[in-house]
Amino acid sequence: MSTTAIQHLDDRTRRKAFKQLVTRQDRGETVATSRLRVSQQFNIGYRQLLGIEREGLEKQWPPLGKKDSR
Repeated sequence: MSTTAIQHLDDRTRRKAFKQLVTRQDRGETVATSRLRVSQQFNIGYRQLLGIEREGLEKQWPPLGKKDSR
């Protein structure tokens, strides 16, 4: 998925979705379940969420990397 496909969501929303995804998985939800629930929560498509997930992993967004200064 190109980054263009996820650009209509602002950075803050993408980061929130990523954080929610990681948090759910850390709390024991399966990857599939967490993806489904976050997609529904943020009203975004599955493929779009995969792009956000990839972006967050590549950029080490919180809670993975350093604390967010925002």
